Amino acid sequence: MKTAHSLFELIQTLSPAEKGYFKRYVQHSDGKPKIYVRLFDAINGQKIYDEALLKQKFGKEISNFSAAKIYLYDNILDSLTNGNRRHSIFSEAIDYLLKAEILSSRLLFSHALEHLDKLEQLAEQNYEPALNIFAFDRRLMIATVEYDQAELQRLMEEGIDRANEWIEDLKTDILVRRTVTWLTLFRMNSPALSIPRERAKFLKRAKEYADQLKHRKLKPFYRITLEQMNYIIAEENGKIADGYRHIRNILTIIESPEIVIPGIENNRVACLWNAGMYSLHHYPADVVSYVNRLQEFIDRKDEPTCRTAATMAEQFRYALLIRYYNLSGEFERSELLLSEILKWIEENKMIITSRVLSQFNFDAAYHYFATGKFQKSMQYLQRIYENKECDRNSLLSSLVLEMVIQYESSDLKYIKGVAKQLQKLLLEYEMKNTFYQKTFDCFTKLLLSKNRKETEQLLSKMLESIEVGGSQLKARKPSLMRVLLPWLTSRRDGITFQEAIKKLYDRKVGNGLAKSNGLDKPVKKKKPISG
Repeated sequence: MKTAHSLFELIQTLSPAEKGYFKRYVQHSDGKPKIYVRLFDAINGQKIYDEALLKQKFGKEISNFSAAKIYLYDNILDSLTNGNRRHSIFSEAIDYLLKAEILSSRLLFSHALEHLDKLEQLAEQNYEPALNIFAFDRRLMIATVEYDQAELQRLMEEGIDRANEWIEDLKTDILVRRTVTWLTLFRMNSPALSIPRERAKFLKRAKEYADQLKHRKLKPFYRITLEQMNYIIAEENGKIADGYRHIRNILTIIESPEIVIPGIENNRVACLWNAGMYSLHHYPADVVSYVNRLQEFIDRKDEPTCRTAATMAEQFRYALLIRYYNLSGEFERSELLLSEILKWIEENKMIITSRVLSQFNFDAAYHYFATGKFQKSMQYLQRIYENKECDRNSLLSSLVLEMVIQYESSDLKYIKGVAKQLQKLLLEYEMKNTFYQKTFDCFTKLLLSKNRKETEQLLSKMLESIEVGGSQLKARKPSLMRVLLPWLTSRRDGITFQEAIKKLYDRKVGNGLAKSNGLDKPVKKKKPISG
């Protein structure tokens, strides 16, 4: 559904080349630009959309401003469709089908079959069985019209068998897409997963789907899906090493040159991000490889097929680096990187989602808390609370961080108020009587305890609970763990929060080699990886 800002948002996403192509696309035959090209230039020149100013400028020339915006929006979209036709397999497939139809209607059947051959090649290259079925249907039609008995016989014998294979592929394709979508939505949006009984049902069904696919002959795209489901199952069961193995298997498959489906670069970037975040929390020595591989996509931003992937890679690289520096205790580097991130957010605010913005605000709040700047940390937490589209994980983590800040600031009277907000959220997310609520209840008691012995008991209980039974919390709430585990460790061992961060990080990489993993090495363009 289009909004008042839809046209402005679309124009902001255009590259310089696309803007130039649009103007050529809509020029008058005499070379004079139309009124809506001038309107395009005016909107393109705005940093913040101001419709009143545009109406004032074009009021005498445009009587119906809403209609002009819709017309301009549709023309821009048409120019993008026309300009990107070569990069879309579905546009290419429609072209082949349409040409085959036109040639068949003129009884040029041999010509039409050449285009159906190309359609079948396209289907095989991109693992789209539905396109094979369309091509087969047209071949049958041509053979019937030509009264070609030999071809009909061949199609009936060989073609039907192949058609059955395509239908099986289509069934697999539907099963794959449905299960992945269901699993993803279930994990992201359903609070029922926090209930042990429901979680057990989820894992059972996920394993059933994985087993169904395991016994099928799978193409590379489907093997990726199978690995994704096995990764989810391993993660939900707290099997960290198995989860990481499946993630690396996905990367190996998706980086294979035999996969040439549209948008593959975006998928490769997303897989690098998942692998990077997983390694960050469990195998931090591997982070450097993922950061450098994301940089390779950023370096390819001028390639038409890699533009979106480069934007994604830049966002993921920043997120991965700021979290790495915070988790490894390199706060001087994270301070420098934060300045760069804030500048990048300002330059790209039209394409950054509210969810991503909340996560960066939490990274900033965490950094300033760890460096003792509590007031500045609270400013970033407030931004998260004001964001109506903030994701659940960021909100829960922010409330826990605020409770710790109030405790460290000796503002104990506010802790109860924040704890009530936390309990309200747990009810809202249907997390009552779950591991999360038990963890937060114990945490609140710990903060409010005035008895030294009770405090020590609660500390031990929480740390033991997280280490032994907190696989869900470790795997699915890493932002929360960034706050809880170092703070609990600092309280138990009588050290500062920063010292606890470094202690936990050194334990992960082993032998205290927190800075020997190559992050100080330059990337391809000889620039420091922190910018």
